[in-house]
Amino acid sequence: MPDPAAAQWLWIGVLILAVWALLNARVVLRIMARPVPAEPSEAQGCSVQDPGSCRHLFHSPTARLIGGIPNALLGQVFYGLVVGTALASLGGGQVPRLWVGLLALAGTAAVVVSAYLLWNLVVVRRVRCRYCFLGQGLNLALLTLLVALYLRPNGWI
Repeated sequence: MPDPAAAQWLWIGVLILAVWALLNARVVLRIMARPVPAEPSEAQGCSVQDPGSCRHLFHSPTARLIGGIPNALLGQVFYGLVVGTALASLGGGQVPRLWVGLLALAGTAAVVVSAYLLWNLVVVRRVRCRYCFLGQGLNLALLTLLVALYLRPNGWI
């Protein structure tokens, strides 16, 4: 018999990671709202001291991979669904295993896109973007916990 406390701890981890990812995506969207830097020196890379120096990355075609919709906005939708599901589960509701599986499938898509974007940043552009790296790491961590929840032996988490 699976331990219900273990599922609670997994959902708490999912909630923390999803809120963190939601906030990160919100910061990216706020940076995207600013104009692109005009000076070539500012457009070379992202500075740890200046959070807005990644603007040129967020205005590139890779920042809008699906139909011109910003990746960060798609992330906010995904993270919002994960936060809502985690809150429902922690509040005593039963989350169908199918729904957890769908979230894990969406998380898999997020990790695949993250891997492509990581390759694009590191290999092609040769820049570092702390917001990008954070989002990619959070996607992988979220997927790990969602898969762990999906693979639990009982059908309802």
